[in-house]
Amino acid sequence: MASYDGRILGRGVSGPGNAFAVGWNAATANLADALARALDDSGLRRAEIAAVGSASVEPSGEGSRPIRAAIHRVLGRGRVKALGDMQIALEGALGGGVGVVIVSGTGSVVFGRNRSGATFKVGGWGAVMGDEGSAQWIARQALAGAAHAVDGTGPRTRLVPTFLRHFRARSLHGTVGLVYRDTTPRALGALAPLVVGAAREGDGVARSILRRGGEALAAQAAAAIRRLRLRAPRVSYQGSVFRAGTVILTPLRRALQGFAPGATLAPPLLPPLGGAWLVGLEMLHVRPTRAAIAAFRRNCHDAFEGRMG
Repeated sequence: MASYDGRILGRGVSGPGNAFAVGWNAATANLADALARALDDSGLRRAEIAAVGSASVEPSGEGSRPIRAAIHRVLGRGRVKALGDMQIALEGALGGGVGVVIVSGTGSVVFGRNRSGATFKVGGWGAVMGDEGSAQWIARQALAGAAHAVDGTGPRTRLVPTFLRHFRARSLHGTVGLVYRDTTPRALGALAPLVVGAAREGDGVARSILRRGGEALAAQAAAAIRRLRLRAPRVSYQGSVFRAGTVILTPLRRALQGFAPGATLAPPLLPPLGGAWLVGLEMLHVRPTRAAIAAFRRNCHDAFEGRMG
C-alpha cells in the first residue's frame, strides 16, 4: 500500500498469484490475502482503490473478473482495476509513456504501446513454448551446456564445477536426480545467478547463453516496435534477470541497435509495483510529482529489495 506522495504504508506478501501456475482458487485467495496483510501492516481499515498486476490477466482484460471479485471481498466498496503484469511493468518502466518494456524474471514477455493506445504483446508463451532470455531459460541452457561439456560434444565450461558445488555432487551425473526432482520454472530459475556468476568470471559458455538470451529479447522488442509502428521508441526493462547488469544488458543493447536502430534502451523509471501505484493514482485523477516518484522509488527499494523477484 502506498500514499499519494510515495510513502509505503503497508506491505503484504502471500503465495503465487498466477492462475496458470496454481489455479484460479489459489491465485485469487493469495492475492486477497496479500492485500489483507498489507492493510493490516498499514494499520488502516480500508483503501480507496486497488490496482493489481497479474500474469493471469491478458491485455484484452480476459482473466480480470475473478481477481476483481477477490479483491472486492477485502476492499468492500473500494474501486479495483486488474491489469496484466506486463501492463504495470510498462507503466512503471516508462512512467505511463509510449514505448516497449522487456520483462524477464522467471519467465519473459515483451509488451508495447503506441500513441494511439494500441498495444502488442510478444512472447510470454511459458517454459515449454518460449520464455527466451528468462531465468529458467538461462538455467536450462546452462545445464545442457554443462552436460555437453561432460559428454565432449560441447566446449569446456566452469559451469560444470559450479553446478557440482551447488548440488554438492561428485559428478554431473550425480546432479541429475536433484535437477529433475523439481523442474518447475521457479526452481530452475533459481539457478540463473550461478550462470551470471560464471559469465562475470569470463566463462565462454555462460556468456554465450546470456548473449543469446539478450538477442532473443531484443528481437521480440523489435517485433513489437514494428507492429506498433513506433519511431525512435524508448525501450526499457523489468525483472530479476536484469540484476545481472552488463553481462545481459550489453548484448541486449547491441542486438536492439541492430534490429531497431532508432530505439533507445533506458533503465526503468519505477519497478512494476510503481506501475500499479501510477495506475492507482490515475484512477484517482492524481498526477504524481517528480518528488513523489523519487520518494516511491526510494521507499519501494528499501521495503522490497531482495524480497521480490
